Amino acid sequence: MLSASRSAKLTSWLETRGGGFRGLPGELPQWSVLRRHCVHAAQRLGSDQFDAEDLAQEAVARLLPVLSSVEKPEAWLRAVVRNLFWRQQRRRAARARVYSELAGQHSGDDSPAARHTAGLDVSRVLARLSPRSRRLLELVLAGHTHRDIAVVLKCEIHQVGPRIRRALATARRRLDG
Repeated sequence: MLSASRSAKLTSWLETRGGGFRGLPGELPQWSVLRRHCVHAAQRLGSDQFDAEDLAQEAVARLLPVLSSVEKPEAWLRAVVRNLFWRQQRRRAARARVYSELAGQHSGDDSPAARHTAGLDVSRVLARLSPRSRRLLELVLAGHTHRDIAVVLKCEIHQVGPRIRRALATARRRLDG
């Protein structure tokens, strides 16, 4: 339950955002107001509508458990959306880097046929790797963090980076040979 003062702060903040939330102290704010604020923040960062919706849902889900301890919900949500957005961008860049290395740096053609051919090349290369290397690169391509990969592979987090580099080097050798 929210304290009366925190509930009043959050209610006044939501009302200034056009949400019209008029609840009793201790009630949760309307999802639509929080979502709208987060979607707008994500779109200002450059997310498309679908990614902005995902970021908004994740940010609000992170807000609800700590709502009673957050002094300024607007600033808190903006910071969480920003951090989630940049994490998403880093994961996409890492996934694209690994994918391009596995696909063998094709001509830059982004047509569906070229993407399909590149996907076949990646599948062919992954099939020629050891099960452990294949699993590692599949986790990287799926966008998992080094921490997640370390848990799945039951190894230390500092071992993940070198293992990825070795798996990519092996994949490049197999692709060339």
